[in-house]
Amino acid sequence: MSLPRFLDRVVDATTPVLGGLDREEVRAKLDGTSVRIVVGDRAGAGASRAGCLLAANLFARLYPGISVQGRAELVRAAENEILLVNPRADVGAKSHPPMATLAYETEAHSDATVSVSARGWNVFVDAAADGDVAPAAAAALAAAVIGVGELFRVVFAAELAERGRYGPQPGSFNLVTLGDPMSLPVAESLHVGKFRLVGAGAIGQAAAHTLAVSGTCGTMAAIDHETVAVSNLQRYVLTRDTDVGAVKVDLLRERLTNSGIDVVPVAAEWRAGLVEDQLPTLVALDSPEARIGVQGSLPGPLYNAWTQPADVGWSRHERFGEQPCLACLYWPEHEAPNRHEQIAAAFRQHPLRVLAYLVLRLPVGLPIPPGGIPVVPGLEAPTDAQRWLTIPLVDDLAGAAGVDTAELAAWRERPLADVYQDGVCGGALLHLGVGEAPREVLVPLAHQSALAGVMLATELLVAKDPELSSARADAIEARYDVLVGLPQVLARPRARTDGCLCGDPVFRDVYGRRVDETLGSDPAAEAEDEVG
Repeated sequence: MSLPRFLDRVVDATTPVLGGLDREEVRAKLDGTSVRIVVGDRAGAGASRAGCLLAANLFARLYPGISVQGRAELVRAAENEILLVNPRADVGAKSHPPMATLAYETEAHSDATVSVSARGWNVFVDAAADGDVAPAAAAALAAAVIGVGELFRVVFAAELAERGRYGPQPGSFNLVTLGDPMSLPVAESLHVGKFRLVGAGAIGQAAAHTLAVSGTCGTMAAIDHETVAVSNLQRYVLTRDTDVGAVKVDLLRERLTNSGIDVVPVAAEWRAGLVEDQLPTLVALDSPEARIGVQGSLPGPLYNAWTQPADVGWSRHERFGEQPCLACLYWPEHEAPNRHEQIAAAFRQHPLRVLAYLVLRLPVGLPIPPGGIPVVPGLEAPTDAQRWLTIPLVDDLAGAAGVDTAELAAWRERPLADVYQDGVCGGALLHLGVGEAPREVLVPLAHQSALAGVMLATELLVAKDPELSSARADAIEARYDVLVGLPQVLARPRARTDGCLCGDPVFRDVYGRRVDETLGSDPAAEAEDEVG
């Protein structure tokens, strides 16, 4: 059985969730684990088929052995999906018998089986689905993603202890109301017009995929400046093993070519200059600062989704100055640490040493030159600071991690800011024990990001349908804990944050004038300006 080449990132995601398990134990556990998908007859076409294939896609990003049972044509499609993600996968799980089974649109027959299904906008887990109505695509995808998450709780039950799953755990909910199942209309297609997606990473890709599968028609300006890295393959549902190096927004356009969504790629970081008219904007960014920046540039309305350890969240922000805005969710309660302080904490180095490397843009393979230690009032150098002038930082990083300096040879010529970004935030060094990821950059599990993306897309779909929007929960925020299972209280009341920019009369006035103006800018023209 062959583990995926992005295994280190998989381990980055699972190790924090599993508590006491170290990295090698996680590797060994995954290496000996096979899972199975059993697909019912209802999943042969339409939204249910898309849900089955998404489950196979997500399994391939975590487990090396996967078998699929059901109609021959669907089995072939699912196996092909698995191999596109991980060509090394043991399709058919020949090396090990399945440890757990996902029963998609069919019944469960053992405690190690999770049964999921969707009807209309309702998701059912280990519970009989009501009626025979076709599922909304978002519900079919959400059922698959939640099923994958529940199977994770089965496979790692011993390691998760009280958060593990040891038998059926019935539950259900409606994606629109976030309450008990109910009957709501399911449109075959929905014209959403022009909208933006800020962030074409894991959550953004899952949102775009959900909109495409839903039959949505519209023009999406996709905004992201990054390319696909090997580490991204662990959770980006539209990426394949061969996509490393692709520009994320270009890849998004390619994958959605046959959908009703016209993707306009904008290979740039978000900035206020991109906001020339009011368009619905899906926010799928990594940091609180970036989200506040989007709200500060005053587009609208905004729909947001995020992940954090074990938690998935989504929110809507449609009436600036009346409802809590996006910035209200992330407005800092205390002064944020400086960049050099963040990096110093991650590498457990003195802030002055880190500051010297950042200011001088020194490669970590060189020591600080004489006179290079900065003088900062209130921050004293330690008594052994003179050794920084003879010992390169990379040598101390290797020593603290207990690895040979040769293991870090490829990093010696790189400046510290890049080592932090790619090695810690990107996860490339964490498997060696070099650096410690801050909480905000911990890697989510693949099904976490996928569920966040499904719910982000659902927010837009519901907002564009008057009958659905009138039925949605009053609360603008919701959360789902992937390590608890159903039932859960999803809707979360949220108040505006004191001191936030949405309380500033100038911001409110400018936003109001933006809403009243009709500039009629063209996302395609904006994209041409961006990419030259």
